[in-house]
Amino acid sequence: MPVFDLPTDRLVDLTDADLRELLARLCEAERERQAGHRNEVRWGGSQTAADGGLDIVVDPVGSFLPAGPLARRDVGIQVKAADLAAAAITGEMRYGGSLRPAISALAARRGSYIIASAGANCSEAMLRRRVDAMRAAVADDPNGADLDLIFLDRKAISRWVSAQASVALWLRKRLTLPILAGWQPFGRWSSTPEGEPDDLICEAGLVFRIGRDDPIRELPNALDAIRSLVRNGTGSVRIAGLSGIGKSRIVQALFEPIGDLAALPSSHAIYTDLGHSPDPAPMGMLEALVDRNSPAILVVDNCPPESHQALARKLAERPGPVRLITVEYDVRADRPEETDVVRVEAEGSDIVEVLLRRRRRDLSSGDARRLAELAQGNARLGFALAQAAPRTGTLSAFEDSALFDRLFWQREERNEELARAAEVLSLVYSFEVDGEEEPDELTFLGSLAELSRRAMHRHAATLLDRGLAQARSRWRAVLPHALANRLATQALKSIPWRSIADGFAANLRLRRSFARRLSYLHDSDEARRIVTRWMDAGGPLHGPTPDMHVLVAVCHLVPDEALRVIDGMIAALQAASGDFHSLDSLTRMISRIAHSEAMFPRACERLVTLTIAVAEQRSSNADDALSSLFNLYLSGTLAQTDTRIQVARQYLLANDPDHNARGIIMLRSALRTGYWSSSILSYDDARPDAFGWEPHWQDVVEWFTRWLDLAAEIAVDGPVAIRDSARKALADEIGDIWKCIPTLRPRIDQVARQLQAAAPWPEGRHALKRMLYYIQRRGEEFPRADTENVLRLVDHMEPVDLEARVRAEMVMGWDFHLENDDEDVNAAEASRAQRLELLGQELAASLDSLRAVGRNLLEAEVGSFYQLGVGLAQGAAAPVEVWGALRDLHLIDPSRTRQTSVLSGFIQQLDISNPAVANDIRVECRGIPALRRQYGIFLARGVLPTQELEHVIEIAGEAETPVWHFSDVSWREERELSDEDRVRLLRTILAKSGGPGQVVDALNMLRYVEGKVRYRWPEEVRQVGLDAVMEIISADDIHVNIDEHMSRAMSACLRGDDGPGANRVMEAIIDRAARRYGSTYDVERTLSALAERAPKVFLDRVFPDEADEPSIRFRDGPRPGPLSCVPTEALIEWCRQNPDRWTRVARQISPFARGVDDEGESGQISPLAQAFLKAAPRPEDVVEAYLQHLAPMSWSGSRAAIMECRLAVIESLQDHPAPEVRHTISRLVPDIRARIDRIRQAEQEESRDRDQRFE
Repeated sequence: MPVFDLPTDRLVDLTDADLRELLARLCEAERERQAGHRNEVRWGGSQTAADGGLDIVVDPVGSFLPAGPLARRDVGIQVKAADLAAAAITGEMRYGGSLRPAISALAARRGSYIIASAGANCSEAMLRRRVDAMRAAVADDPNGADLDLIFLDRKAISRWVSAQASVALWLRKRLTLPILAGWQPFGRWSSTPEGEPDDLICEAGLVFRIGRDDPIRELPNALDAIRSLVRNGTGSVRIAGLSGIGKSRIVQALFEPIGDLAALPSSHAIYTDLGHSPDPAPMGMLEALVDRNSPAILVVDNCPPESHQALARKLAERPGPVRLITVEYDVRADRPEETDVVRVEAEGSDIVEVLLRRRRRDLSSGDARRLAELAQGNARLGFALAQAAPRTGTLSAFEDSALFDRLFWQREERNEELARAAEVLSLVYSFEVDGEEEPDELTFLGSLAELSRRAMHRHAATLLDRGLAQARSRWRAVLPHALANRLATQALKSIPWRSIADGFAANLRLRRSFARRLSYLHDSDEARRIVTRWMDAGGPLHGPTPDMHVLVAVCHLVPDEALRVIDGMIAALQAASGDFHSLDSLTRMISRIAHSEAMFPRACERLVTLTIAVAEQRSSNADDALSSLFNLYLSGTLAQTDTRIQVARQYLLANDPDHNARGIIMLRSALRTGYWSSSILSYDDARPDAFGWEPHWQDVVEWFTRWLDLAAEIAVDGPVAIRDSARKALADEIGDIWKCIPTLRPRIDQVARQLQAAAPWPEGRHALKRMLYYIQRRGEEFPRADTENVLRLVDHMEPVDLEARVRAEMVMGWDFHLENDDEDVNAAEASRAQRLELLGQELAASLDSLRAVGRNLLEAEVGSFYQLGVGLAQGAAAPVEVWGALRDLHLIDPSRTRQTSVLSGFIQQLDISNPAVANDIRVECRGIPALRRQYGIFLARGVLPTQELEHVIEIAGEAETPVWHFSDVSWREERELSDEDRVRLLRTILAKSGGPGQVVDALNMLRYVEGKVRYRWPEEVRQVGLDAVMEIISADDIHVNIDEHMSRAMSACLRGDDGPGANRVMEAIIDRAARRYGSTYDVERTLSALAERAPKVFLDRVFPDEADEPSIRFRDGPRPGPLSCVPTEALIEWCRQNPDRWTRVARQISPFARGVDDEGESGQISPLAQAFLKAAPRPEDVVEAYLQHLAPMSWSGSRAAIMECRLAVIESLQDHPAPEVRHTISRLVPDIRARIDRIRQAEQEESRDRDQRFE
């Protein structure tokens, strides 16, 4: 890619040592790319060294794959900065008339010998002469013919460099080349001063949180875990933590040999800090790396959330060998998608203390410890305090406030203006210094500090120079937060809080930035007063539509007042049905308030009210938040076991089914032993325990003990409506609790026996059997006595009576045979079918049992119970009585019957054993409305008798019959319908609401079932299909799946350009497009099928000769458009009939060929465009029309890059034999390139503006 290309001529500026290092780095990069190690490359020395004069030796230890110039496992390279002509090669390779021993040894190992000369710039003929000279030099060696010989001139070396991005960066730095400003290869990325040791400090003091795993406190283990994420995760890793805790150094350590896992390849690393205004922007660099499709690890430091999201999405679109690591200090609002997140927290000050003593050797251990503690484990603040502290004597005489004050000393005295400016600038999360925002931010902030804009600008620069602020383009932020929060607190005390509240209330951007700062100031009375004032009438947080961005940030400061606002918003949601735009923000607000144990019950009350208030399909996020609050870990709340048990009990025992349902959500979440996740966590820099309560082992045991007791209480004595839900919740988790908490195994045994005694508990028994089955299969080891106890418990719970055995089948699907290791699915299904058949026979003999379990059986969710219905018929001495029981059970609530297969199995078995009764039952079903509209489940198998078909057609046409109910009769082969009868049924279905879609699906199934038996359907079948297509096209909404189904059915129904069918469909599509501003987006597949099957009709109607513009609107989309589906010869022949057609059609032809499986573009001219251009009488008009397609209408990534690639495709036509084509391209390309440059410049500016913000 151009981003990594180097001026070839600059290689001659390298010394022999530099060139040797360059080639060695390239070899190291190739080995690391092949999962080898850089230590497999040896380099250095002179012509008389022990290696026989070879400058570089590659000797792989592990696996080897040919890559680039390293075509053989063993490689020796001779490096020459000067040109090495053919005549000089013999002397280079042969010393004293004999081949050098090192080269001969390479030949014996069938290796490769390479001469790399930066001074050589060879044509093909010159390269051949040099390789021939090398071949002549080894001709007398017995293994000379086996030696691979390569000569690399500077062009070949440059190409090799361009393929290794990190090496390219190193070379640019060595040659002082411009362009890649702000980008670095692997090196010292942290702010360690030159000359200072940069060894990683592995002291305690950092906590790493990676996904759902337990926190990691040992740095080497954390590095290994992060490396695994980079190699095997989503491809994007986000490392977030407070400013100043060493994130950049941690990322650097990923490429160093620390920990048990191999370091990431340093030759793959490409690093930038967005604070250094890199050029190209990270998005441009990522696109270049992805285009190369070679291993690379892009590291972007100080990367804001929006920039990370854009980069991660781009990488997810084109997965490959490129990896992304971004680093940022904003750990609160950053919830990236398609990303593995690592959060780093300071826990103590040991690391900062060691760093301070390393940097300031004059500090005593006591002073270093005090500064580290004062900096709260933040290295950047610790260094600033140490720099400002007096260098004479001990610091014990200074108060903490005095040490902070010294940050603002100048010339041995406190600079009051600087301190005042720093305090006010700290009130906001970030501020703009160039005056491009309205109103001017420095002017406003200066008014609070009683300073001019110029003074504020000067003091902001001073803070930056002292390392107390960071810069990103025109934005500044006082950092680290430990300092900014302290300064902001002082500002709130020294400036009237009402003035601050009213001033920020009127400025949207600054208000939100100020709110982020306020969110950290939990102990500030002034912060609470400001938020309360904003909640008063006329404030930005008052009324039914407050500033949710601000409200979510600060609600926890004044929870009581915030709950009143929440109550008003919930009431507004209830009143405004369907207005859910603030639902997610409202959910996060309540969850933040729930962080406090004191506020937890009231927050849960609001969250439950919210989940009930909104429509069911919209409440999932609120229900998820409610569930998260009852996680053992990652709950986001400090509420402990007692509090959460009390809240859950309140809802589980309430006299309200909606409340009971939420109580079950709480119970389910509390019983989980792992895989916790939460979308509502507040990653707040200042508030402690943001992840919520983190119980220790004894707390965990008590937690599960109490929740097991509560679950058992509800399952046995709770509200009847939720007892089964509680039993199911407990069954789902009981196996994991047994495995994770050994001390609770006796209690689990007691609970299981308690539930079994109250009523058979098949879910629990099945869960325990499943647990034992997987323990056995996976070879997991548990105390034998414990597993034997579970086996005895399973035996105790085995269902004995008939009803219990039927209920057991409803929950277990297939049984887990502990004595059989084989997983034969077919055998398991056959065994289940046999059990069901026998159960059916027993139920037929015990109608009381059938009535007791029948309704639950019909509502069962697991598997099919067809065989049980078969067994009922087989065992029925009085089938009419059995049918009466089944019928009555079903009619209790037909809408909730899932297992209609029981009814089908019963009556279809009666067709074999007692056909007369089966026919009587069908007569009865036709007379009962609830059964009549479900008559399809009562049909006999096989050929449909004439009279039964008449019944089907009659019932299918009735309004109460579901439209889909009989559609399968029209295509099932076993029914043996004639085409005439098939059409009668399909037309009956077609006349109903939703019927056209059912007809289309039925015809597609018919085509599938018939296969190649019939080439063409008769006219009446095709007509009903086209009528269905017409009806769908005339409808308002067409889903993409319907379009796909419709296109396949229509293709089977059309007769090409013959007949009226294609014209009718085309007319309907054009009418639809006219109602939608020409768009055919939702019928594009159907239109494409028509264009392929009836090209003349398509072209005549889309490009009428009397119109300048087509009758539909074409678009450049991710799939080939309808015009590309027209057979090429048909399109050309059609255009030849009227010369005016060529240009009109050319404007709609997308000239760019699609990639494999229509993914992206292949970088070539499409066959259609090529053939059309060749056939056109005026090719210059056609190529000019093609150039109009350069700018995509929708795109991902850089629009300019897409246009440039497309322009290259068009420029490839300059070899066209027609001179008019070459002339047209030459005439238009300069203006097009200027346009591309303007677009690229705008993209870069937009990217920089996004990348270089703090919020």
